[in-house]
Amino acid sequence: PAPTPSGPRLVPRRERALLFLAIVALVSSIMLWWATHLSRTTFPPHIALSDNLQQVQRAVDTALLDLARHHIGEAVNPQEIFTALDLAALKMRDCLEGRSSLVNMHAVIPEGRLRQLLQTHAQSLDRLDHTVRALLEAKHNRDTLRLQQLKQFHELGQSSDAIETELEQILAQTISRTEQEQRLGIGLWLIFLLTTFFLLYRAARIESTHAQQEQIIHALLDATSDAIFVKDRTGRYLFCNKAAQGFIGKDAAALIGHDDHHAFPAAVADQLMAKDRSIMDSGTTSHH
Repeated sequence: PAPTPSGPRLVPRRERALLFLAIVALVSSIMLWWATHLSRTTFPPHIALSDNLQQVQRAVDTALLDLARHHIGEAVNPQEIFTALDLAALKMRDCLEGRSSLVNMHAVIPEGRLRQLLQTHAQSLDRLDHTVRALLEAKHNRDTLRLQQLKQFHELGQSSDAIETELEQILAQTISRTEQEQRLGIGLWLIFLLTTFFLLYRAARIESTHAQQEQIIHALLDATSDAIFVKDRTGRYLFCNKAAQGFIGKDAAALIGHDDHHAFPAAVADQLMAKDRSIMDSGTTSHH
């Protein structure tokens, strides 16, 4: 009797295909999550900051429009102008402190040149706020205050344009970096697929080679007149050549997977199986 081979055994073709599909599905899910996470963490900070700046600009426009209506004699409550200016100042602080009023859109605290530009913009807004409030309360020198207001509004527009240009540059750099990371991810994914297909093809070739070798060995063993059989360590038949099948009186289909109790009387089967265990335990060769 021969013990079961101790080397690695090939995974059956069907199980190998299912394993391959499971791995591909898992890696695809990871890649999809990574791409989604990349897009969610890349663009929302820019969107939140742009939204805050737009709210600042709308609030300033509202305040100045109401101020112009007030100057021409329309009934405008000065408190509405103050409220618009306060809203502009609040949204400007949100820009500097990294807060967002948008749902599911997080913001980040700006750094570097962008923060410097935002601080300059906040200072211009603060000066315009003071001038507008002074203009509403002033009874003299209104023309001077109006000129000052126009100058400060122009400065506010210039700082706003500088921020917009900086944001566009940052966004372009971010998009370029994101595209590079995505290309890298796709490249790694393709390498994974090619490697997996290669390993699958190699396993199929090895399986085919083993099957051909097994057929040749079986043909050679069937050609001899000696009874040859192979058992595992539990005593079950793994192989029987034609001479062994004729000696036992049963074909291979009836023997494979069964022990000697399926082929011989109980007493004879017990004796044969005890002899087999003794040979396998001792590691010796027995001649009959």
